[in-house]
Amino acid sequence: MATLRIRFHGFDLGPAKNLGMVAEAAIQAGHRVHFAGNDESVWTPLTSGVDAVVTGLSSVVNKSELRLGEECREHGIPWVMLSDTHGSWGRQNAKGKIDNAILLAAHPEELAAAKAFGYERTMYIGGPPLWQEFWIFKGTPDQLSAIRTSGRRPIIHVGGIKHSGITNSLLRTVIAAGLEAFRQDWTLAFNPHPNEKLMPEDAQVRSAMLQSVHAPNFPCSSSGLIDFAEISVFTCGATSLIEAAHRRRPVIYYEDDAVRNRMIEQTGEPLWFPVEAGVALKATDEEIMALALGVLCDGSGVEALAKQQSIVYPPPADPKKRVEQAILHVIDMLVPKPN
Repeated sequence: MATLRIRFHGFDLGPAKNLGMVAEAAIQAGHRVHFAGNDESVWTPLTSGVDAVVTGLSSVVNKSELRLGEECREHGIPWVMLSDTHGSWGRQNAKGKIDNAILLAAHPEELAAAKAFGYERTMYIGGPPLWQEFWIFKGTPDQLSAIRTSGRRPIIHVGGIKHSGITNSLLRTVIAAGLEAFRQDWTLAFNPHPNEKLMPEDAQVRSAMLQSVHAPNFPCSSSGLIDFAEISVFTCGATSLIEAAHRRRPVIYYEDDAVRNRMIEQTGEPLWFPVEAGVALKATDEEIMALALGVLCDGSGVEALAKQQSIVYPPPADPKKRVEQAILHVIDMLVPKPN
């Protein structure tokens, strides 16, 4: 493989993490790399000294990624778009601007829809690089000890999103359902999104909600809570739900009108593929949430859920093969070779 000059750019945290893994593999392979993560201030126009560009397509702010794609069109440079999650290729403001991109989709079931959206070249070569880490148990003995001494079981882990209002709706629903299903004999483990913009009015409401139940602070990341909590609950296309499904953990997806509207903004579709494929139970209100919590806590729904998770996310045939190497191979095949 010839030495290539590759530019990577992903504005949001998810795309930046996945592209960073590929960029690191490219450096180790001897390629020359320019990597710009989630800071648009470092963006500079393309010059002639680039063989290929690899971007994500961020959920809210993606104009720098699309701008690089347009410059690739102008300069005849291969543009590879790496999906960091299901449906990330379908941002509505990207329609009509991505026909020159080579899309590496997150799942083979998405290829037909991506073509219909406007991608002329689509491939599935193993999913986002970060998902390879989802097979690995993340909890530590210290975290397990802290959780075991927390008192009331079950522990219900709730993961927040960037939108504070929707996160509060999720919390409100889980708390009401938990009180209905378990009275006060349970623990809420709330993990806010690191990039959430918490509005003052939402902060007040949230504080009151968290004080209404047993909700101690755990020394755990979302990954650790997925491993140790009896059930995890997510919403709005959260990548943590995919992680839970990879590890065959009990998981619930919350969906209401606000969630569906936000999903349309983010992916162009109100429903989310992995949930519709059955890797999580879906709850649309407090009553259904209480039923879902009960079914998973008593164990009656766990086996069927894990079976469906294994169908949608089968284990890799060869865990030693890294998708980063496959991505670099695609990039190398796209770059024109000198005669």
